[in-house]
Amino acid sequence: MLIDPKNYFKDSPLLTGKFGLELGKGTGSACQLEITDDVESVESLLAALETGVTRLIEQRLPVATYEYETYAEAMSCCSGSLETLKKPPKEEVTVCYISGIIAAIPTGPVLANTGMLKSITLVRKDCKIVGNKKAKNCKLDVKFVVEVSDEAEVSAVTGGELDENGEECDSPVKIAVEEVLLTNEIRLTEGKLLLELQQTKQAAEEAVAAAAAASTATAEKVADDAASDEMVVDPFTVSGIIDYNKLVENFGSKKIPSDLLHRLETIAKSNGVTTLHRF
Repeated sequence: MLIDPKNYFKDSPLLTGKFGLELGKGTGSACQLEITDDVESVESLLAALETGVTRLIEQRLPVATYEYETYAEAMSCCSGSLETLKKPPKEEVTVCYISGIIAAIPTGPVLANTGMLKSITLVRKDCKIVGNKKAKNCKLDVKFVVEVSDEAEVSAVTGGELDENGEECDSPVKIAVEEVLLTNEIRLTEGKLLLELQQTKQAAEEAVAAAAAASTATAEKVADDAASDEMVVDPFTVSGIIDYNKLVENFGSKKIPSDLLHRLETIAKSNGVTTLHRF
């Protein structure tokens, strides 16, 4: 929607442009999406961006244009939704506005609506995303090719505020900026869908990690239980579940044979002992 000959005609006959975004640190501390530079994530993000832009073109959204005497006046009338410029313009400032999408200072003429563009195609080989947990700056640099409709028209400047007599006055126009433009919330449907996919994937990964941790804990408990049940018999300790067959084998002793057991029983009974027991 923002046509600047200085930017677009350098690759003549193609109209091209580029923009960059600073998204905080790491994987995008200044946005809702998690920005990572692996191949799959980059392609998902660029695809969502291109699909979203195509939909905006098809919707033929009107682009309003406003003029202000100073950059400070423009910032005030846009509720601070404009990007803070390091070198703000000293002359009159033009602001273009698409309801619910963006308020920005264009660098050239502005088309009347989004449908006056035939297409915007991303040049993927020239797009660059930097985003990982160790990144000092998370960045998105996008280059694109624009095809403009033959019937494209420049957006007319919106008139000033009206006074009590219904006539235009000198007061600058205040744009009713939506709350979403003052936050880092995702505005496009495609971005929201991508966020849902990221959240679903993260939940699945957390569930797998939790299951693995539970399995490890169970295995450790079984090992601890087995260790606590292990038979220990030495001159100082008797613990665990005693396996008498194993005890006889390990110590090289023998079980009392049945004939000897019978003799002991006979002697015990003759002395008034009716039941054998441990002493």
